[in-house]
Formats: sequence, structure tokens, C-alpha cells
Amino acid sequence: MAPATGTALLVLAAFVLPGFVALRYRERTYIIKAEDTPFERLLSALYYSFLSYLILGVVAVLILGASTHDIRRVWHGEAHASVYVALAAAGVVIPTAIVELGRWWAGSRPRGRLQLVAGLDSAHTTPSGWSISF
Repeated sequence: MAPATGTALLVLAAFVLPGFVALRYRERTYIIKAEDTPFERLLSALYYSFLSYLILGVVAVLILGASTHDIRRVWHGEAHASVYVALAAAGVVIPTAIVELGRWWAGSRPRGRLQLVAGLDSAHTTPSGWSISF
């Protein structure tokens, strides 16, 4: 069912779009499962969206020094257009960075060492029959 109002469409785009970007990028460049149900895909998209907003919030507050007043101005549409352009770019850049970090981690030496220290079997790094690698 399609969103009936502009507000519903905006909420859908704001909360699901970063996760959807991450899912599509992961499917094009990373190992994926053979099949996901639509509900699993929605949960994955929401998970990636949550990670994206968490990273954006940490960067905004800790690195850029944003205050609650600044966030309130953005929410009410009183910020400069460049802020909204930066937020839109972050909606693509942050999910892409998360997927690239995951791809790096999957084949990294620190992951292999962590598996050895944790006593995990090396079969956990062996690609399964339904994995696709590009």
C-alpha cells in the first residue's frame, strides 16, 4: 500500500531511505543471502537507517558541536539550505560507508585474529553455497 499523504511519504523516505540505500549498495557489491522476505528486508533497512542516524547524531553533536537549538531549527525548517543538502548527502554517504566498512571487516586480518582469540572455527569465514561475491 502506498503512502496516502505527503507527511507519510516524507516519514517513509526519512526513516527507510538510508537503509534502503545501504541494502541496495550491499547487494551490488557484497555477499548477500539467496532470499529475504519483505519483512526481513524492511527490518534490515530500518537497522541500517538506525545506524546511519546514530552515526550522523554522533558526528553532529560530538564533532560539529550541534546543540538542541540547532536541531530544533533544522526540524522546523529554519536552517540554511546547505544544512538540508548536507543531510541529504549524509543519507547516501553514511549508509555507503557502513557497507564498505562491513565489506572490509569481512576479509580483514583483525577479524581473523578476533576469531582465533574467541575460539571460533575458521569455517565461519568460508563462503556458503548461497553467497554471491562480485
